[in-house]
Amino acid sequence: MSVNESTYQADHFIIATGQRPSYSDIPGKEYLLSSTDFLSLKQMPKTITIIGAGYIAFELATIANATGAEVHVVHHNDHPLKAFNEKYAQELVHQLETKGVKFHFNVDTKEIIKSAGQLTLKADDFSLTSDLIIGATGRIPNVDILDLEKANVKADRHGVIVNEKLQSSNDKIFAIGDVVSTKTPKLTPVAGFEADYVSNVILGKTTDDIKIPLVPTVVYGTPKLAQVGEQNGAKVVDQDVTSWFTYSHTNEPKAMIRIVLNDKSQIIGATVLSNEADSMINLLTKAIEQKMTNADVKKEILAYPTAGSDLEYLF
Repeated sequence: MSVNESTYQADHFIIATGQRPSYSDIPGKEYLLSSTDFLSLKQMPKTITIIGAGYIAFELATIANATGAEVHVVHHNDHPLKAFNEKYAQELVHQLETKGVKFHFNVDTKEIIKSAGQLTLKADDFSLTSDLIIGATGRIPNVDILDLEKANVKADRHGVIVNEKLQSSNDKIFAIGDVVSTKTPKLTPVAGFEADYVSNVILGKTTDDIKIPLVPTVVYGTPKLAQVGEQNGAKVVDQDVTSWFTYSHTNEPKAMIRIVLNDKSQIIGATVLSNEADSMINLLTKAIEQKMTNADVKKEILAYPTAGSDLEYLF
């Protein structure tokens, strides 16, 4: 393998080159900043526009709004956070709107114009001027600059194609993390799990195929939105828990929890919207993995008053 002017030899290689922002091919795209650029800002501008309505867009909007900036989120359709339950995603939109974030749906950006130190986003019958525009319309795997074909490594638009042992079409070359072409969520703990697995394969400690456990995911907005497991089942219990002591004593404006059960009354999925969503989704993930029913949950004693102590009342 050659890197710049150096050549490396090894029995095995691991591709872990991640992803980078993907921008729409529109005039003025060179004026768009990435999430990395946003996090490197030394000072927040007065007005900021974010194109996109996925995880990154919501999290950057939350941060910018907390600093006092005027924040606009522009999205090409009316389905934000499409991987999440629509009712819960729309409630998160509403909660951010109450804090001052302005959402502009069904706006397909056509052009970015720079004039007098400001940027103007143009679309059909729509124009919005701000100090800074962030592109948060997705990410693409970093495979196009690796000359993978020279090593007989196959890739598609989603990344490096791998088997059940994370080996590429060249069995001496593995791939992990965001650069892998799988449907597994592209999250930091997943990449760490895959790295540990591949290390054990290379060292001869395992010959088993990789088995990715249940993966919870969180949007760090205000409030947080978390989801895990199946979203449809034999029974769904969807509750507004805003008035429950866990949330009322901290003055949360909105708290909602949706539990999905199978025909054996076991938890198989959940969605949580609250400031406690990240810790709550971890508890629900373990409950799903252990195939727990309400009767099983009632056998547990959890610290009170915490979000976890409410678990038995959720279904």
